[in-house]
Amino acid sequence: MFDSVYPVTKVSVSKGLPGEHHLRTTIYRFESATKERYLIYVTEYPAKFHTIDFCRNAQKYSRKRFSELTGGHDAGRIIGTAVSLMNALLVSGLSDLVSFGFIGARMSKDEKGMISQRFRIYRSIMKFMISPVEFNHFEDLVNDAYLILNRKANASEVFAVARIVFDKEEEEE
Repeated sequence: MFDSVYPVTKVSVSKGLPGEHHLRTTIYRFESATKERYLIYVTEYPAKFHTIDFCRNAQKYSRKRFSELTGGHDAGRIIGTAVSLMNALLVSGLSDLVSFGFIGARMSKDEKGMISQRFRIYRSIMKFMISPVEFNHFEDLVNDAYLILNRKANASEVFAVARIVFDKEEEEE
């Protein structure tokens, strides 16, 4: 299903500012078959919790950049590229107790209170690509949030950080 992904390049790492909850953000870049550039943001928080977001480079300054559709016909390969990077980071950070989470950004046609189409797609991909042996999968259907918890991590710490992050992302929408 997601056998083919685009090559990804690390672009930059920036540390969080004093008073911000996140520790650092790493930005990766890839180019689609149509030569459109995409950015993947991997943000690290305390308790080795990370979030992943991606957008088209042309939309990087838009407030709704993570809700925009890809515009191409290779959405599977684009999503697969972001998930493949996340999976690689999970596997490489397995002994380091790395966990990931995301919110399935709502598109304009999604109704509040219902699970978004994007969340349903991402949830299916996570269950297919991320090992349930090494990671627990948790869903917050009210907020369209998904958490991939390293089984060896301190669950209460990761949940506490994830709740703060997910609540903050909900406020920003």
